[in-house]
Amino acid sequence: MRTKHLITLYLEKHASQKRSGKEDARILNKDILPIWGNRSAAAIKRTDVVAVLDSIVDRGSGIMANRTLSLIRKMFNFAIGRDIVKENPCHQVKAMAKENQKDRVLAEEEIVKMWNYLKDCPYLHGDILKMILITGQRPGEVIKMRYDNIVCDSGEFYWTIPKAGAKNNCSHRVFLSAMAIDLTREQRCADFVFNENTTSELAQFVDRHYFNMGIIDKFTPHDLRRTCASHMASMGVDRLTIGRILNHKEAGVTKIYDRYSYDNEKRDAWEQWSIRLDAMLNVEESKNVVKLFG
Repeated sequence: MRTKHLITLYLEKHASQKRSGKEDARILNKDILPIWGNRSAAAIKRTDVVAVLDSIVDRGSGIMANRTLSLIRKMFNFAIGRDIVKENPCHQVKAMAKENQKDRVLAEEEIVKMWNYLKDCPYLHGDILKMILITGQRPGEVIKMRYDNIVCDSGEFYWTIPKAGAKNNCSHRVFLSAMAIDLTREQRCADFVFNENTTSELAQFVDRHYFNMGIIDKFTPHDLRRTCASHMASMGVDRLTIGRILNHKEAGVTKIYDRYSYDNEKRDAWEQWSIRLDAMLNVEESKNVVKLFG
């Protein structure tokens, strides 16, 4: 069987049943079909696989090379199960790029894709993810956000994460921008803003939907916290203020006395980030309008 026929069979009989089916088709049609399409699937060797992966790495897409390797491996395992080939040419081929999920930060275009997908999301998971991105707080703390911990102080809204509800056992005051307040407007239930979901449910939601968002590289709810901090840093917010925003535990006696001394700096940083976030979302909407009426 020619590889192009194997690709068609794999996409129809297997990939079409997966949420990542469209992405599988895109990768195979872009990087595999033009090179291997007319070759016998049984004739594909390990050197062929490595050559394809090297070409993807050479264009600066190491993580995509890893995704492509995983996909080729799955396709040939599918072929073995149907007695189309006897061996998998991906055997002993290692990932081409090191992946460190702890460094995952969403780029602007990924943020826009996620946000737009969540606009029509019927579940509260979407608003929880948005609140994590806007505030940079821990997923577990956002999930347990309570209305009675939100106060208006001189016309500004603050959410206090109590000591008992903070991961590091340190009370924390979070400025809520207009974008954040909009997410709390609707009365969700008697006490909790988002009802009480669990972090595992939230992680499962992201795992099920990130491909549908148009995002290739997997991310986690916690990565949105890192994304907030990283973009703040790119805007010139100093590391100390970002540390206070993230409620990192401090050492020394002074932490007891200056817990709220950075309120102004934190508020300004949250406000700047909200403006930046709103701008990137509106720019995308403007592009869509131009495409529609231009």
